[in-house]
Amino acid sequence: MLLSPMLHEVMGYSAIAAGFAVLPIAMVNMETARTVPPWAVGRFGTRLVLAAGMGLLGFGLTGYALFLHPGAGFLTVVLPFSIAFAMGLPAVFVGSTASAVRAAPADQQGAASGLLNTAQRVGVASA
Repeated sequence: MLLSPMLHEVMGYSAIAAGFAVLPIAMVNMETARTVPPWAVGRFGTRLVLAAGMGLLGFGLTGYALFLHPGAGFLTVVLPFSIAFAMGLPAVFVGSTASAVRAAPADQQGAASGLLNTAQRVGVASA
């Protein structure tokens, strides 16, 4: 994600301020991943969790694209869209991984999980 360089190089944050500005993403992401997807998958199923996660990611990234500019405020632009992004990411990972593993035969679920994780990493690295 290019938010930290954007904050530092374009919006004029110091390096330490840019680091602290993206800290809520990690904190919300960790707490959300630990609590919400396990509960939501059990209650609503992987399909709805995946869709909700993609909606939150889309909302966060669209907000960045439309409203993030050199004069944008941290509390009015950066933080709200960062929180949406941070809440959507674990839901997408859990929803896609659970769906892929469940779709594979029982004796191939480990391979399916490994292939999915490899494809995710290769996709990010080539982007």
